[in-house]
Amino acid sequence: MNDAPGLIDSHCHIAEAEFDTDRDAVIGRAIDAGLTAIICVGATGAVERNHPTLALAAAAAPTALAIYATVGIHPHDAITADDAAFAQLRTWAASKRVVALGETGLDYHYDHSPRPVQRSVFAQTIALARELAMPLVVHVRDA
Repeated sequence: MNDAPGLIDSHCHIAEAEFDTDRDAVIGRAIDAGLTAIICVGATGAVERNHPTLALAAAAAPTALAIYATVGIHPHDAITADDAAFAQLRTWAASKRVVALGETGLDYHYDHSPRPVQRSVFAQTIALARELAMPLVVHVRDA
């Protein structure tokens, strides 16, 4: 009996459009390399950008490679975060395929959203993760 833990890719973005032509091949290579699960990060923009990741995680069960999702609002798009966005994150977080919130954090390199807004949204996401007892995926660049 092999008690070795499975290999998990803890942060990928294969639900994004740039993988539309070769996503199946990427997943096949992950399986061939011995991965047993991947965590696909859904927060690549505003809250609605989580949809592709949620769909990929839902479609992947059950397969040889378990695909799980995270949901969040990327710091670049913190300006779009409102009560409705956080309510949506809370709803998605209840899904058995969602294993963490994020990515969230601070990105002062590009400053696509004002720094005070990024800090506020980061704090709100941390609070939600604590409330829901979920892990948090953090993005920090030049902050």
